[in-house]
Amino acid sequence: MAFGQVQMRDVQGFQETRHQLLTLKPTHRQHWMAYAIAQHLNGSRDLAVQVLNTYEGTIEGEIPASEKYEHSEMLLYRSSILEEEGKAQVALAELEKKKGVRRQPLAPLRCPCPQSVAPHADVGGQLARDTERLFLE
Repeated sequence: MAFGQVQMRDVQGFQETRHQLLTLKPTHRQHWMAYAIAQHLNGSRDLAVQVLNTYEGTIEGEIPASEKYEHSEMLLYRSSILEEEGKAQVALAELEKKKGVRRQPLAPLRCPCPQSVAPHADVGGQLARDTERLFLE
């Protein structure tokens, strides 16, 4: 049903269906992700981030090796939502604190548009330092 709602652009219905599925099976990661995506599609970025934060809070102990890639993608998705909200530096700070996040997708956050972060910064020098740091990590 949820797939049909997305295809018909019924974002509100998709959000409600995903919330019901999450309520029925809160232990399934895909329901958390789908509900966050539904919130994001509906324009509720702050709720999408809150859902992802809540999901991350339910994880106990070490993340299994088989799930580390997916967890990394979830963190990157959360950061992209924060970046859409104009919180690129907050997103980057959170990602750099986390272990196991793929480093290559961090380059756009580390080297954002100069006007959005520091309009008077040494952009060329910063870009060179960030690019070097990206490839040396």
